[in-house]
Amino acid sequence: SGLHDLGAAAHMTSRRLLVATAARAPPTAARMLPSTPPTRSFAGHSKWHNIRQRKGAQDKRRAAMFSKAAAELESASKACSGDETNFRLQAAILKPKGVNMPKDSITKAVARGASGAGGEGETTRYEGMGPSAVAVIVECLTTSKNRTSKEIRHLFSKHGGMMESEGAVMWNFEHQGLVKLGMADEATGTAYEEEVLFEAGLEAGASEIVFEEAGGDVDADESTEALALIYTDPKELAAVGRELETAGFPLKGLEFVYTPKSTVEITEEESQLAFGDFLEALEEQEDVQSVFHNAAE
Repeated sequence: SGLHDLGAAAHMTSRRLLVATAARAPPTAARMLPSTPPTRSFAGHSKWHNIRQRKGAQDKRRAAMFSKAAAELESASKACSGDETNFRLQAAILKPKGVNMPKDSITKAVARGASGAGGEGETTRYEGMGPSAVAVIVECLTTSKNRTSKEIRHLFSKHGGMMESEGAVMWNFEHQGLVKLGMADEATGTAYEEEVLFEAGLEAGASEIVFEEAGGDVDADESTEALALIYTDPKELAAVGRELETAGFPLKGLEFVYTPKSTVEITEEESQLAFGDFLEALEEQEDVQSVFHNAAE
């Protein structure tokens, strides 16, 4: 996925269906039931994930993901006093489930935020050019903007890039809402036909649909299920998500994402490894929640 979701899994392949002329993708992206994989790279796609995974440190990475998910849960819960009908809190609850965070940990984080004991911090966004002239957007949840800004700037510089001013790379990304649906009925385990999910997404207001196959590293406890990724106007994300959930489809995630309008190809292995190192460094920074980039898969 230019969206580098911190809990994304490896070995995924996806097929894109554009369902509205408003949907933007690189010229090489398939525009009907495609037989070729999409080239749009958004957070979590397999190449960059695999490069980072070669370094190991699975337990450390998982602990960091849980810590960041808990911070977002507390912040979202505090903002709505623990009201689980609140859209932001619903989205925050779904995200850690995707990285297998224990249910008890999710419940405790929500309770801490609702009680006012946790949930400090505000969302901030940084933009810049990473290694190989890749455009990068970094979203953080922080209790100190000055500290976080300095640390993110240092990571860009250390890895051969440069943090830029607001708007410097945003023009090359499209802000979208993303609804993640499971590809099988949760009660029976029966897989849905892609056509059924396509029609449901179209009816709910999707601008683009991507089917992503199951994959991941089972030994590292990072296997993932197949998903239908429903892209929509960000203003319609909550409504589209609720409509699809009401229709009976298993809701796996609700997110706001930035998808690139064009991509940069990194061809040399050394440069690929350097960019992978940069993504890993951002992932390990304690305030970073999501990273979006335009490096081609």
